[in-house]
Amino acid sequence: MRAVEQNEILVLLQSCTNCWDQLLILLAVETGYRIGELLGIDYTKDIDFRNHTIRMYFRDDNENRTRTKNRRGGFETVWTI
Repeated sequence: MRAVEQNEILVLLQSCTNCWDQLLILLAVETGYRIGELLGIDYTKDIDFRNHTIRMYFRDDNENRTRTKNRRGGFETVWTI
């Protein structure tokens, strides 16, 4: 396994047909979250833009049936906007 090169990320972003896919790719690259974890984020509640944090919680009730693998409660990752 190897890390993704910057030019490969740019190719992925340019091939996206919508901004939602671009957002998912950028968040995955910047945070290291898995796609299921990113899909499980409630973007209206779990992202604090003022404090530059994303809170991720284990949930069984996600509408899209995705979830984090962490059952011990939420954890937080700080990221720069």
